[in-house]
Amino acid sequence: MLNPAELTTERRIGDPAVVSSVALLPWLFLFVTLVADRLVDDPTAKAGKTLTMATFVGASALCILGPLTLVALIGAIALQQHNFRVGLWFTRVAATTATLFCAVLTVAFMSDAFGSSQLRDDWHPSHSPPATLLIVAPHFVVGLANAYVLVRLSKRGA
Repeated sequence: MLNPAELTTERRIGDPAVVSSVALLPWLFLFVTLVADRLVDDPTAKAGKTLTMATFVGASALCILGPLTLVALIGAIALQQHNFRVGLWFTRVAATTATLFCAVLTVAFMSDAFGSSQLRDDWHPSHSPPATLLIVAPHFVVGLANAYVLVRLSKRGA
């Protein structure tokens, strides 16, 4: 029988699955973008340029999100083994960092697309606002999913 002190740290059965799914989401988006880029396979068309840029941004973002995936998976394993303190720590660090990174990435691209044309640099290709939305949509979704993980885990106490 569980005493009341243990009930406050009890987690839902699905928490490790949610953490794992959200942690692997950037890899899924990169795979889908790579497949779409290969299907279009026309680097001179507008869709081809947009998909190539989305693939490049996705692969570049994995320099940060890749290690965070491992940190989140360590947290999910700890949650699965009922080591809640360690699991929550790893999961919160990974989800917080991923949320902040995706927010910065999204704001940077959106400010470039919707900002003043006088502020644009010539060293990178500029895309139309709809193309920019397509490029940053996966990162926006990853950021929202990580924020959901933070809210889901924080509702159960420390």
